[in-house]
Amino acid sequence: MPSFLSDPPPQRDHCIPVLPAIHSCRPAALVTPASSGLAWRGGAGCLQGGAVGRAAADGTCYLFAHKFPLLSLAPKVIGFGSIEATTMKDTNKPTRASRSGGKLLYVVHMLLFVSLGFVLGMASISKFPNFNIPFVPSLPSPKQPSSSPPPPTPWPAPQKLQMGLMSFLPPSGVVAHNMTDEELFWRASMEPKLRRTPYHRVPKIAFLFLVRGDLPLRPLWEKFFAGHHDLYSIYVHADPSYTGSPPKDSVFYGRMIPSQKTKWGDVSLVEAESRLLANALLDHANERFVLVSEACIPVYNFTTIYAFLANSTTSFVDSYDTGDCRARYDRFFSEHTNITIDHWRKGAQWFEMDRAMAVEVVADEPYIQMFRDFCVGRWRCLTDEHYLPTLLTLLGWRERNANRTLTYADWKRPQGMHPHTHDKDEVTEELVRKIREDGGNRCFYNGERNGICNLFARKHCFGWLPKSWALVDLIVVDCDTKKPARSSSRIGGRLAGVASMLLLVSLGFVLGVTSSNAMFIRFYLPFMSPLHSADAASPSASSSSPPPQPPPTPSPPPPAQYQQQTSFLAPSGGVMHNMTDEELYWRASMAPMVRRAPDSRVPKVAFLFLVRGELPLRPLWEKFFAGHDGLYSIYVHAHPSYSGSPPADSVFYGRYIPSQRTKWGDASLVEAERRLLANALLDLGNERFALFSEACIPVFNFPTVYAFLTGSNSSFVDCYENGGSRSRYRPFFATRNITLARWRKGSQWFEMDRALALESIADGFCFPAFRDFCVGRSECLIDEHYLPTLVSLLGWGRRNANRTLTYADWKRAVNRHPHTHGGEEVNEKLLREIREDGGRRCYYNGAWNGVCNLFARKFSPDALEPLLRLAPKVMGFG
Repeated sequence: MPSFLSDPPPQRDHCIPVLPAIHSCRPAALVTPASSGLAWRGGAGCLQGGAVGRAAADGTCYLFAHKFPLLSLAPKVIGFGSIEATTMKDTNKPTRASRSGGKLLYVVHMLLFVSLGFVLGMASISKFPNFNIPFVPSLPSPKQPSSSPPPPTPWPAPQKLQMGLMSFLPPSGVVAHNMTDEELFWRASMEPKLRRTPYHRVPKIAFLFLVRGDLPLRPLWEKFFAGHHDLYSIYVHADPSYTGSPPKDSVFYGRMIPSQKTKWGDVSLVEAESRLLANALLDHANERFVLVSEACIPVYNFTTIYAFLANSTTSFVDSYDTGDCRARYDRFFSEHTNITIDHWRKGAQWFEMDRAMAVEVVADEPYIQMFRDFCVGRWRCLTDEHYLPTLLTLLGWRERNANRTLTYADWKRPQGMHPHTHDKDEVTEELVRKIREDGGNRCFYNGERNGICNLFARKHCFGWLPKSWALVDLIVVDCDTKKPARSSSRIGGRLAGVASMLLLVSLGFVLGVTSSNAMFIRFYLPFMSPLHSADAASPSASSSSPPPQPPPTPSPPPPAQYQQQTSFLAPSGGVMHNMTDEELYWRASMAPMVRRAPDSRVPKVAFLFLVRGELPLRPLWEKFFAGHDGLYSIYVHAHPSYSGSPPADSVFYGRYIPSQRTKWGDASLVEAERRLLANALLDLGNERFALFSEACIPVFNFPTVYAFLTGSNSSFVDCYENGGSRSRYRPFFATRNITLARWRKGSQWFEMDRALALESIADGFCFPAFRDFCVGRSECLIDEHYLPTLVSLLGWGRRNANRTLTYADWKRAVNRHPHTHGGEEVNEKLLREIREDGGRRCYYNGAWNGVCNLFARKFSPDALEPLLRLAPKVMGFG
């Protein structure tokens, strides 16, 4: 783009596709121009990734083009659009509708004439009650309906269904929401730490339309998308003042995202692109992202474009550093930022990128802010041509980007600071082929020469649409003769039409009379009185007004039009689901790349109860939680055979998660801990996680525990090494790269932050080794070694306090278990000793602190009564 031109900017939004559509969810090979039967010219080559590879056999460089009139050429040249042929001898002559459209119109006309006859028949019986058709017997007057109709049947209450993995993936139904950009980008930047997807997923391409309002080329795009509804998503960012909407049967209906005002040459354009990306990232099936405007067109069909993008190993973001680019580098960046002239890049804003790059763009906070600061007070800062190419250079994305766009634009005939706009007289088959062939260039694709350089093109004016629509849809061609179908003579056709009309009206008239006399006795037209009866019992019966109609059955509530931010944070409807462990861990491992959480989010502490069944100390815990709703979550893992339930008014009601059988000293105990963590991680409000058994109690009140945990900058996982711990190390672990130097031991009762919880459930290295070690062993005791060893392997260092916050009396241990406190032992002295821990002072956030224990174990069920009595005085609750 010439930087010295300053003409007023014309409309900038004009893009189209230039290859065909996909007919298979998983294409075996890329559909090429050669395979479509078209002739292509060879030539030099386009670069992808800045490298030269070995030659390939065909040659496409562009998939899209910008600014065109094309419906007439779509079926023949581009490869989509439902017509038999695209020839027209004389565009001034009247044309016929397509076969499908003509048949539909004919059926509509038939129904209209029959309906007219039906209404006339009903009206004639109303005015002439003694009129009878010979083959229809006279029937008595219709009975008046009851004045008090029965009440309408209410809609049944919704059933509570268990949620599956799909309930946690894309937003439901609509793309509208009321999230702020900060909330949206934080939510959209979430990606699973577990890379292997646990379900069959067909990747989709997200088409992002950055427009002013209307989509004048919508009919062309609808033909492009037709028949491929599971392989694409559409998102439209229009001016907030735009109130129009496409028809309900359009693929664009309901796809307008919450938007903000944009201005040409301003950073608001880049923000709109990021907003489109963020909305598309909410759907985890979207793997590729294409930015287009209302003036863009596709120049291949969907099949070719889908195959090209879905199989590509790189993104396509235009990025170069020529003299024209360097001339725009401003000293603001060298004085106020770390963006040097060596990082500075320029390129077209119309990108095609993969999901990994899209997440990086949405998660970027520092560099977009630098460009915002640069644009303050500048009328035209042109960040849309510099931000994204420069960001990729700063991120070191060079090898994963092809450094070119797939959207063609004619810069040989620029209009001010914009590419040439193609009007309707320019759009020909020759022009579309020229865009697709790109002068015989052969671009790099996945390390090899390929004939496709452009998939889309811009910019295209809107005046071509009526002409092209006629070419595509209004020509009916006989498949055998390849000639336009001829109609009958004008006079004969008109006579036949009139006769058909009269027959249809007559048929409707007979049906109207018949239904009035026999079939629909209680049927009334709103504009005529009810039928008179020849043998009515009273005059009032024949002169009565239409009976009152029963009130209609109430409609179900309309679907929600906006997705709340909270609907993306926690699963709705309880903790039950039907996900497998593999699905659960994958979904729970999602973490935002945007580190700063939205201000509206209040951190919660997740209390994880690993129990056999009953919770004998539940009344004590309920008093502990009382009055602190919104600051905690509860998850209970019980034996699968347990069928009991706490009372409906209990905080533990409905908090039992899907569980599996556990055994002391076995790997199943660690699996249960990870299962509890994963379920708690589904709620993005949970920031701290504490594990308990049914024999654990709190020894401080909730405010103290909450402030201690949420204010801590470390986790609390017991982790140490000594002679006793090293004696349990086995050579088996050396074969799994777990050395003795990394081997650790500690109590299984942890309190950890979200970062460590994510690492634990995403662990695909350490836990499989421990699980395999336990095969065939009755007591492998990995619950005391797995988590401490994982923390050591992760190099968590100062991020872990290397101690537990749960007290246990090991001085009186019994059979490898700590002492159990019975009811006769529980007194004020015992509780104060546990709280004070013998006067010991522990480190907390780098300083000495008097709180070493927040919880304690083990307490027998008969300890409940004295604990409830002492709680208000000693522990500060109840």
